[in-house]
Amino acid sequence: MKGILISIAFFTAASVILNEACPEEYISEDLELLVDKPDSFIVDGWYTAKVTYSNHKKITRTTSKLKVQIQDNKVIKIELGNGKILQAGEAQSDYFFSGGLLNFEYDLRIKEKKARTSVKIKGVNGNLSFYEIAII
Repeated sequence: MKGILISIAFFTAASVILNEACPEEYISEDLELLVDKPDSFIVDGWYTAKVTYSNHKKITRTTSKLKVQIQDNKVIKIELGNGKILQAGEAQSDYFFSGGLLNFEYDLRIKEKKARTSVKIKGVNGNLSFYEIAII
């Protein structure tokens, strides 16, 4: 019984602290520092993003700042900087673009909204590349 009372008291105290730190709609019952905010959105357009590219077959992992295009809360294009653009929705002869739906979070530590996603590119040769994207 004491354990239940202590848990309730901690949850209540933590809720009061969190209520002062951020708007009520960002507060999660499980008190995570990053909480989902599904009703968020980003205006359609081009954004700078921190993009981490990985390819396990080639044992490659690099992080760069790249431009990404957002439409309807989804990354639809990644500009690779060498004139090449990876894009979703159109018939591509050498790859298949999947993923890109943005997830929105609120970081209670720095009081900042974040938007993240991942995109998978599958080449016709079966090679898989992954792009982890954070809008900055």
